[in-house]
Amino acid sequence: TKPFNIKNWDPHFLSNPNANPSASTLSSASLRLSPIARFIVDAFRRNDNKWCPNVAAELSKLRRVTPNLVAEVLKVQTNHTLASKFFHWAGSQRGYHHNFASYNALAYCLNRHHQFRVADQLPELMESQGKPPSEKQFEILIRMHSDANRGLRVYHVYEKMRNQFGVKPRVFLYNRVMDALVRTGHLDLALSVYDDLKEDGLVEESVTFMVLVKGLCKCGRIDEMLEVLGRMRERLCKPDVFAYTALVKILVPAGNLDACLRVWEEMKRDRVVPDVKAYATMI
Repeated sequence: TKPFNIKNWDPHFLSNPNANPSASTLSSASLRLSPIARFIVDAFRRNDNKWCPNVAAELSKLRRVTPNLVAEVLKVQTNHTLASKFFHWAGSQRGYHHNFASYNALAYCLNRHHQFRVADQLPELMESQGKPPSEKQFEILIRMHSDANRGLRVYHVYEKMRNQFGVKPRVFLYNRVMDALVRTGHLDLALSVYDDLKEDGLVEESVTFMVLVKGLCKCGRIDEMLEVLGRMRERLCKPDVFAYTALVKILVPAGNLDACLRVWEEMKRDRVVPDVKAYATMI
């Protein structure tokens, strides 16, 4: 085999067409990689992006790879099967242990290729490898599902996080879970998550109350909405004109004018001065 020459993957030579004529054929993403990461990606490319004995033989030229190098390769990987094989190959090295960066990079890679059910199993993999997942790993999965409007998957990860692994979310993450459930039409699940928040002894933020208030408005449960609004007023602060306008705007498409008027009365009760946008929405 040809001797290993690091210059073939060095950014200085690759960015200089006179030193390396093949540099013009490389993508900008590849040029940003470190030399060793570029060598690994190039080994994949030369074998049609498939894991095979030739790839393993190429990688054996390296003394070892580090977790941060694994994360760097996974961030640009376009084949989730190859990414998983490489991840497990790296983990089989003597004395090697994945870190949070490599686990997170694999989660992002799997999600990019719609393998979110596999990504959801990473906490179990981490625990089996002696690296119990922290809140950050669950937050990544919840954010991925939330951005894709997969409300039930958000709740599945939340349940696993709290009940199976005993990780208690911060208020910020509670808000994110409830918002995803409300947006995807699972208000009752969002209310059960709110009960868990209170059970954990956490203090609600204004975002917490507004997520629930908007969800109750959307479902036409006005009496419950006013009750939550009252708790917000007592424990934290009064809603501002923008919050009240948002509530009216949610009720308008449902044609629920009576509820709009009740929200307007609440705004007057709090002595919140309506602006032009509030009047226009109401009219």
